Amino acid sequence: MSTCNPQTLLNDGKCFYGVGAKEGIALRLQLLCEVKSGIDALSAAVSGLVGALPTVAAVTYAASVDVDLDLADYQTIALTGDIDFTTSLNRPATGFAKAVAMVLTADGSDRALTYNASWVPVGTAPTQVSAGKTGVLSITAIGPAETDVIIAYQEEP
Repeated sequence: MSTCNPQTLLNDGKCFYGVGAKEGIALRLQLLCEVKSGIDALSAAVSGLVGALPTVAAVTYAASVDVDLDLADYQTIALTGDIDFTTSLNRPATGFAKAVAMVLTADGSDRALTYNASWVPVGTAPTQVSAGKTGVLSITAIGPAETDVIIAYQEEP
């Protein structure tokens, strides 16, 4: 973050275009310096948000897949066979949560969907991804155990 020098602002004319008493000039320059400092801080904060954008990773299809909660926010799998989500990796410590959305696309056949028996489904437990359809399996871990994993599934009509 750069510092704001009132004398520099007065001399280069880029930030200051005022006239008036010495005190008025000093107050205006101080205000400009404070505004510039605020803009610099905001700029630094916004550039830090770019790394906070959701991430996407393609996961290679396998009959058994471990869900890595640290891999990416959205994970895609093109299903060419049935799939079993066997376990969740990198679950959070107590008092924290992590979530992943698995975007599952089935080829031309219905694909069976199974998951760790300790996971808790919201609503109807998902059992398949329909042929040619895309569904989203939401996996949320609200603690360090497999029993802290909650899942929900929705498929396109």
